[in-house]
Amino acid sequence: MKFYRGKFKIQGPARVYIYDSNYKPVIRVLNPRHDIVNHSPDGFAWGYEGSGPAQLAFALLSDHLQDDVHVLAIYQIFKRILIATLPAHEDWKLTPKTIDRYVYICDAMIASTHNHVIDLDQFSSLLNTRR
Repeated sequence: MKFYRGKFKIQGPARVYIYDSNYKPVIRVLNPRHDIVNHSPDGFAWGYEGSGPAQLAFALLSDHLQDDVHVLAIYQIFKRILIATLPAHEDWKLTPKTIDRYVYICDAMIASTHNHVIDLDQFSSLLNTRR
């Protein structure tokens, strides 16, 4: 099973690599998907809510879900509840299982907004819930 690893660089843009489950050589570098959204031509970032994190959220979800229509519906929420909370200026690793949990939360938040205004804290317990 593949996983994603963000690598912070002091100089130059941060990179996100896709590995196989045994830390074998990099399968590939994450495509930023500027062909669909171009929030940050300068590259990916994390640890805050901005253009670099928005680009990362879109690219990560696009690669993982392989469904750009779904991604367009949820990537800003995904940015807010996961990408912005990753430690700034540090490396990180995300597994498909973790991403799926946050996608589930994003989908639940969108579904609930059809009836009323929601509180982000309302969904924090879903992080420990299996899909």
